[in-house]
Amino acid sequence: MTRHLLFGLGLVSLLAFTSHAEIEQECFVIDSSGTRATLGSLVNVSASGQSGSVNTSQGGLITHYGGFLGCVTLLPNLDTDSDGLADEIDPDNDNDGLTDLTEVGGNAFMPNTVTDINNADSDGDGASDGDEAMAMTMTNPQDVNALLQILDIARAGSITVEWFARDGKSYNLLAVDDLNAFGSAVVISNVTAVGGSAPWFETTATADDTNAPSNRSYFIQLAP
Repeated sequence: MTRHLLFGLGLVSLLAFTSHAEIEQECFVIDSSGTRATLGSLVNVSASGQSGSVNTSQGGLITHYGGFLGCVTLLPNLDTDSDGLADEIDPDNDNDGLTDLTEVGGNAFMPNTVTDINNADSDGDGASDGDEAMAMTMTNPQDVNALLQILDIARAGSITVEWFARDGKSYNLLAVDDLNAFGSAVVISNVTAVGGSAPWFETTATADDTNAPSNRSYFIQLAP
């Protein structure tokens, strides 16, 4: 990879050329100066007199950083999610549906919880950080045991289904007698969970299904 840092007439222009056409960039800063230094495999690019405050704007998959900051791709082959965009210019490094800025800020969850920008499933529970956030800030992305899932199905006359829940959230218990007809599952009960301790107020919820056949399958859905 070859890079050139050009100076002239109060204009700093840094061109990042790589073998990956999709991440070739050209960046300018007015009334500034800059330098580039290398130490082994490390490369440092700096600028002074950055024009304007640091801000970002989004255009599709491309993020623009105001001024000089963030306009150089120093590691073009570092692409965590293998989507063709180097991490340095990828708004979502791990392709979990949450932007890196959102993950660093932690504001996709309630309470605020920071997640790993380079790991789509920060707690390794099988549900991506984006999926855990999608369910109305449903489950803790840093707790492998916090996951919307059925915990127990017990038969004692009727069938009782127990699942992981959060206080104040409403859930539908759906059932179907033929898994090949999953789309025809019907709601047999609606339950609002109660209990749990701060800050996540995690608890369990249960619902009964009377006179259910032995081949019945159940699903839990966060109610709209």
